Amino acid sequence: MNENALRFLGLLNRGGKLLIGDPIEHHLKKGYALILAGSSQTVERLRAKGERAGCLILEAPSKEILGGAIGFTMISAILVKDVSASQALAKKWLSEEGAV
Repeated sequence: MNENALRFLGLLNRGGKLLIGDPIEHHLKKGYALILAGSSQTVERLRAKGERAGCLILEAPSKEILGGAIGFTMISAILVKDVSASQALAKKWLSEEGAV
């Protein structure tokens, strides 16, 4: 993960391409990428359900970093609702250039 991916995540949020918080669990089948931070029971449950739904699972280094990218203090899960946006994010996320 790198700074470009975090900035892109902020753009996706402003563009309405993300689901944040409680609604994620009920919309996993409509999502394409699931970004998780931390290791709580909720995160592990979302990871299992996301894998079953066929979502790409991306790991964030911390809840603070993930939340900061979209203007929150801490976030443990984000769902990307757009296929092309999730592909572009995955490319940036997995890139080593500018790694956090």
